[in-house]
Amino acid sequence: MTKPLRSIQMLFCRIDIGSDWIATHFPDGTSYGAEPQMTAEYVALAQRCGYGGDVLRYAHEHEIAHALIGEVVYRGPSRVVWGCAHGKYAPSVEILAEEELCISLQAFARAGTLPGSSAPGFDWFALRYRFLQLCDEVSP
Repeated sequence: MTKPLRSIQMLFCRIDIGSDWIATHFPDGTSYGAEPQMTAEYVALAQRCGYGGDVLRYAHEHEIAHALIGEVVYRGPSRVVWGCAHGKYAPSVEILAEEELCISLQAFARAGTLPGSSAPGFDWFALRYRFLQLCDEVSP
């Protein structure tokens, strides 16, 4: 992996962004990298979430969304990314829930699609605001 172009420190991880990759690093020394998937489904998802054809930006911001959902919902690291970094997948219900929350956050932030879920005390608008702040920190 080449040297990151940008980095962002979050509560439970550091995210490094390269020209065509992103990696999440945890305090215990483990990490997990991601790249955009150039499938028709992935491109369609990026478009639906408001990224147009910019699947790289979608992928970068998806990892930020995972870290932020971990902080806010689980009060810890992303269950999905942490599990991958440690060679063990989170339970399916956690993977499905976290992925859906990440995608809903991205679609809300970039396409203005109001999420369909809610919970007492959960503020999608505050979460979107924080997400956009984090994304602005690492925007080229």
